[in-house]
Amino acid sequence: MDKMKVCHDVLRAENQPFADERDKKKFLDLVEEQKKEKELDIFAFCVTDEECHFLVLGDSEGKLAEAADAVVKNFAAHYSAHHKGEEVQLVRKNKSRELMDHEELIESCRRIHMIAIEQKLALKPEDYWWSSLGEYRKLPPRQRDMVNTGVILKYLDRNRNRALGKFLKLHRSNE
Repeated sequence: MDKMKVCHDVLRAENQPFADERDKKKFLDLVEEQKKEKELDIFAFCVTDEECHFLVLGDSEGKLAEAADAVVKNFAAHYSAHHKGEEVQLVRKNKSRELMDHEELIESCRRIHMIAIEQKLALKPEDYWWSSLGEYRKLPPRQRDMVNTGVILKYLDRNRNRALGKFLKLHRSNE
């Protein structure tokens, strides 16, 4: 089985710049815009009040860095405009860049979806609105087209409903 290069990128800031759900939404809109423009494959994300985690296919570090810089710049402008000139300093940290097979990718996605549970923001991963698990489940208003769900779900099963059941079960088995 071929391995793929996957980056776990994190954007962090102090003073909870994503505490307001409108800011979380704007941030994800900016990410989605860059994802389309730079043709990035995002496998998972989780946005909390102080940090954002992304699991991205890492074939083009240059494109990923450009996209992250654009999101940081545009979100800072948005934040200042909507918070009485208050500034936000997002710091990008490339947490890891690894070659992964499908099983490792699934486990990394699961770990990102569990961040909300670890930070006590939700009781179950599917209860947290600001992670990509909603996209896997295709639930509005979380339904976007930001995450490439096909890679994981097709690996788990050719039938989408069975694949989704298996994926969700993996999240419950490690709570």
